Amino acid sequence: MTNNSMHADMLQILQSEGICLPGPGSILRVEASSNYCKIHFINQQKRLVVSKVLLWVQDRLPADMFIRVHRSHLVNRLHVQKVKGTSVKIIQLTNGEFIPVSRRKQAMLD
Repeated sequence: MTNNSMHADMLQILQSEGICLPGPGSILRVEASSNYCKIHFINQQKRLVVSKVLLWVQDRLPADMFIRVHRSHLVNRLHVQKVKGTSVKIIQLTNGEFIPVSRRKQAMLD
């Protein structure tokens, strides 16, 4: 069971300074790296690194707003500018970044 309905307004992340409550709309993408995730925000150069796996973050974000395009990438649908490629797809985000799409996830972008 996911917690999407409980956390539709914010993602609660415990940090040493206290609890961080970023709104899902402020998140551009989430990138997994082993047992850590880097949360990239739309208006900041700074990233938030959390010691959680990508599935933990994905379960706490609205499913209608975020899409898992790769085993290590979760992107905000509102910030997908284009989908490039035919046999191999790449997503271009509104900030100009390119995110690869895995072969298994390409069909959901058609």
